[in-house]
Amino acid sequence: MDTLPGPEAVAQEEYIYPETCDPATGRAVFQNLHGIRDLATLATVESELATARFRQLLQGVVRIPLEPDTSYLQDVHRHLFQDTYAWAGELRTVNLAAGDIVFPDRNLLRTHLRPVLCTAATTDWRRIDLDGFVRMASILFAGLNHVRPFRTGNGRMIMAVLHEISTLSRFEFDFDRVSRYAWDAMTQATLPARGEFMPRATEAVAVFRAASVGRTTPVPNRTIQAMREISRRSPSGRFTSPDALRARHDEAEHRRYHGYGEERQDP
Repeated sequence: MDTLPGPEAVAQEEYIYPETCDPATGRAVFQNLHGIRDLATLATVESELATARFRQLLQGVVRIPLEPDTSYLQDVHRHLFQDTYAWAGELRTVNLAAGDIVFPDRNLLRTHLRPVLCTAATTDWRRIDLDGFVRMASILFAGLNHVRPFRTGNGRMIMAVLHEISTLSRFEFDFDRVSRYAWDAMTQATLPARGEFMPRATEAVAVFRAASVGRTTPVPNRTIQAMREISRRSPSGRFTSPDALRARHDEAEHRRYHGYGEERQDP
């Protein structure tokens, strides 16, 4: 969980259950649709539900068309977390910090995101070669990682966006080719250094070059996708019990698609 600088800690109460806040660590449980007040339980439930929603994107069941504005990211985030948070898809209303890094002001999120999204939306992904694909993926990752437009779930959102965009190209990602250490190091390295304002996209190139491969899986049928509506927030209020979740055997698949780049839970 990214920390909230100074007075912003008070504003955090719109996201958390205040009584669950640990003053020693600054960690707290996010308000959720299930009323869960235990960090570990919420993490497990969120993971299960977001993984199921991600599968809908992987299988082409849900289509979220790429647009050059924040509504695209909001639709992706809303789709992934609609079963867990009432504020899924809503841009964060607090400022965030992580150590010496202060992320873009909550009032300037769209300003920071616009050039990144416009670049992604205007790129001819069908014609782009491997070098171009790697370069554009690096720019997109670095930009989104720096802005962190949502209170939580930014890592999963970025992974989903990368997957969706890759289906427009002749390439895809195999993140099993990248170690967790390398991914975490890249995530940190792409953030602006003290006194800088722009993310360091070049720091992501080596990792994305290692993870990018020629497409071997079928691209989701866009004709079929176009007939489906974008998934909107429609909480079911149902989730698998924590014991059942721990017994599931799809954790490897979850790590492959979601395990890299998610926010750390330390302050």
